[in-house]
Amino acid sequence: MAYLRGLIPGRRAAPTADLFGQLCQAVNESGERYTDDELVNHVLFMWMAAHDTTTGSLVMMAYELARDVEWQERLRAEANTLGPNLPYERLGEARETEQVVNEVLRLYPPVGSVPRVTNRETRLGGVRLPPNTPIRASILLAQRHPAFWSDPARFDPDRFSEARAEHRRHRHSFRPFGGGAHTCMGVRFAMLQIKAVMLPLLRRFRLDLPPGYVLRIKPTPSFRPADDLPLLLTPIHA
Repeated sequence: MAYLRGLIPGRRAAPTADLFGQLCQAVNESGERYTDDELVNHVLFMWMAAHDTTTGSLVMMAYELARDVEWQERLRAEANTLGPNLPYERLGEARETEQVVNEVLRLYPPVGSVPRVTNRETRLGGVRLPPNTPIRASILLAQRHPAFWSDPARFDPDRFSEARAEHRRHRHSFRPFGGGAHTCMGVRFAMLQIKAVMLPLLRRFRLDLPPGYVLRIKPTPSFRPADDLPLLLTPIHA
């Protein structure tokens, strides 16, 4: 926090193109600039929401690919087909990679549940909830519910293929980025980030876990291995 506060005077005096510089120059509908506290809080939240969630998903993706040699090879083949200098315009062609990302997000959603408040009296599962009752909707449980997913605990990216499309069985069964008006605006950016990191990595290295490795999950602030994943990288020589 002290680091960010130290940058504010310079960013206010001389505009820069980075997000923090733009926030330091921004004004609200009343023409007022953000306070120092507001600027620091905005950036801290951005670091958590746009960075911590994505890195957690990348680590869990590396874990699952290290366990599943077949899928690792499928994604490596896709990466080699797309080539070493993958332009933004072609990231959408990495369809099998996207299936794997979605399966990782299903098993280990960046946010396990979302808080809500009832705006009127309602009943949920036979339980009466008066107005202004705090509740949490579990993304994790919905994405592992056997009514919507076949063998829900298994890592199976093909469930997101066009042929199976299990994520379309119910419109709320797959919501790693929330839904409706509250859908995270970073959903496509996160997918691009993960592809941009994982595809070059797979072109250069084989991913393996140490012998006898047992995963221990740390669920907050986003799902990730408690030991940061001791991954073994073996260079691939063309």
